[in-house]
Amino acid sequence: MGKRVDYIIDQLNKGNSLVFKQLFREYYPAIRSFAYTYTQDDELSDDLTQDAFMKLWERREQFDNSAVLKSYLYTTVKNSAFNHYRHENIHDKHKEKIKYLKDESVFIDNVLEEEVHHEIHNALKDLSPQAYKVISLSMSGHSNPEIAEKLNISINTVKTIKQRAYKTLRKKLKGIYWILFLMMT
Repeated sequence: MGKRVDYIIDQLNKGNSLVFKQLFREYYPAIRSFAYTYTQDDELSDDLTQDAFMKLWERREQFDNSAVLKSYLYTTVKNSAFNHYRHENIHDKHKEKIKYLKDESVFIDNVLEEEVHHEIHNALKDLSPQAYKVISLSMSGHSNPEIAEKLNISINTVKTIKQRAYKTLRKKLKGIYWILFLMMT
């Protein structure tokens, strides 16, 4: 028996597909049954077992005896089952996020929103540094008196700068009104 096993392992190492098929037929039922103890699912058990044998074939040169080979198959099935359920658990945990990401209308809304932000940012970059500061502070919720105090200018100067900046922004952003309309509907 020992010489036969040595011959089989030697032939497997050399890539003999007939020997591999023989090992597959011999070990498949036990490995598949072992997989089922972890999965309780026929289809998944078949998949895990077949994957284990595919990995065995890819690493066929690494085995020097049948005990190591069988141990490899069992360990591979156990690890694959664990990875499968870990992945499934992660998927379930993020199911709502995945659903959100697959939603085409959410995708379109996000694209439109990013485009509007991009256009507004580009328009703001073209303002003078003083006007940029005033508008940025205003968009952050600061009142005219707060802006005047922060920038050490008068309230009337803040109003004038805002008025001119908004006029400039309206001209630059004229083309995106339709996007803003789409975002609001």
